[in-house]
Amino acid sequence: IDGVNQLAVAIRIREGYLEMIMTEELDKAQDSTSEYLNPAATVWTIHDPALRDFMKKLAENPTVINYSVGAEYDWQGPIEFSKGKFNLELYLIEDWIYEEVKNAANSGIRCRPKSAEEGWIYFSFWPGGYNVDEEDRFYSEGQWMSFPTKTSYPSSVQSENGFDTRHAIWSYEVINTDIGDFAIINDGADDWFLEYEDQIHDTLTILQFTTE
Repeated sequence: IDGVNQLAVAIRIREGYLEMIMTEELDKAQDSTSEYLNPAATVWTIHDPALRDFMKKLAENPTVINYSVGAEYDWQGPIEFSKGKFNLELYLIEDWIYEEVKNAANSGIRCRPKSAEEGWIYFSFWPGGYNVDEEDRFYSEGQWMSFPTKTSYPSSVQSENGFDTRHAIWSYEVINTDIGDFAIINDGADDWFLEYEDQIHDTLTILQFTTE
């Protein structure tokens, strides 16, 4: 499972050929029947005999690598925040500072590295929904658990072959829940965002929230 990009990857060996499957839904990656895979998964069929033999040997005696997300850091937490039925558990790296925010339209936790003088990553809950008008942006849609998401990137991430968000400074990711929007907002953090990009991604990967 690729926790950062919320993807599941599987290798499936069939009689005479081998498939590699990538999907946002783990149960589809594990499913043994291909009719359930489309259109939610991308499937590559591998025809090269040498590669098939290699993968079969790997399947018989797999190499297991266990690596915890963010294992290279010391972590705080969990930092807990609640607003109505929305509950957040946020884990921050030891060298980050945070504060709670309470506004009429939204509230949550904003944080940044101790070395940063200004700007925040704001983990916020918006009971009435999060809407913002932006110009010259590219919006990527996806899923976080069972909830739809939308992330705002610079329009420069677009290319002839889709889009490339590597090392792109996004302005927000919004998760639409049944009780409001959970928005992770780049609140003036452009100056240090790329320097701490991996730490931001790891923080997003291990946070937990509920809407009950």
